[in-house]
Amino acid sequence: MTAYNKKAQGAVTPRASNKSTDQSKPETNSIKPKTKRHTILLALAQGKCLTRFLAEHLRDHCLNTTISEIGRYDGIIVSRKRISFINNVGHKVNCNLYWLEPDQQAKALEFLGVAI
Repeated sequence: MTAYNKKAQGAVTPRASNKSTDQSKPETNSIKPKTKRHTILLALAQGKCLTRFLAEHLRDHCLNTTISEIGRYDGIIVSRKRISFINNVGHKVNCNLYWLEPDQQAKALEFLGVAI
């Protein structure tokens, strides 16, 4: 028997080892949002009010579509109001302000799996 064959006979492959293959991390109290929709929903559920400009900080560049998806897929009613303000160069800007009412906040937290 050659040295190669001796080594191959005694080799242990990863599948043959007795170690558990489950390498999941221990759960923490914080939620890591998995999608843009969940990121926005979590922000709204925490009581934040968002405009399309504030949502840019959460990496959402089309907030109106995300809000629509939250209503359509998650069944959570997002309240909205048309507002206008003056931007940093002096122009008037119109946009929607989005938030969740308290009953919808509770529903969103339950949907996200956050204990109230």
